Formats: sequence, C-alpha cells, structure tokens
Amino acid sequence: GDIKKKIWLTEYGAPTNGPDSHWFVSESKQAEMVANAMSLYKTYDWAGPLFWYTIRDDGTSKDTIENFFGLLRADNTPKPAYTTLKEMISKGI
Repeated sequence: GDIKKKIWLTEYGAPTNGPDSHWFVSESKQAEMVANAMSLYKTYDWAGPLFWYTIRDDGTSKDTIENFFGLLRADNTPKPAYTTLKEMISKGI
C-alpha cells in the first residue's frame, strides 16, 4: 500500500572546507555534485523532495566541517553550487 508514497532525500551535501582535506571537497566539486545529484534525481519517479543540508555556511572557523556545507558562504556570497542549482531549477531541472 506504499507505492504512491515518495521517499524524501534529506540532508544532501558536502562541505567545502574544514580541518582535514580528506573530509571536504572543493567548491567546484560541490557544484559538480549538485549537477549530478539533480540530473539523477529527476530520473527517480519514487523521489519526493530533495533537501540540501544547509543554504549558508554556519561560519568561517576551519575547526569543523559543519561550518561549510552551505550553498552560500557565511558572508552570503554564492558558491558555484548555488549558481549551478539556481540555473538547473530555472531550466526546470
């Protein structure tokens, strides 16, 4: 009886800075991940909404990766991933 229910994809994302380079990606790689995820996402008829982990970086301290998951930097300037997502949405994903 669950065939019409959609699976929500939540807290998707990747940090772009932090204390250990093994645990974060470049801003260009983050943008590539957005493009790949959105392209694949639209092929899933079972998928509900897709939520990026956070819209804006929480801070600038590099002592934790948690500060860098945003599509915008802490000062609200857009990262390449923000621009990529905006363009994909404007094209109807």
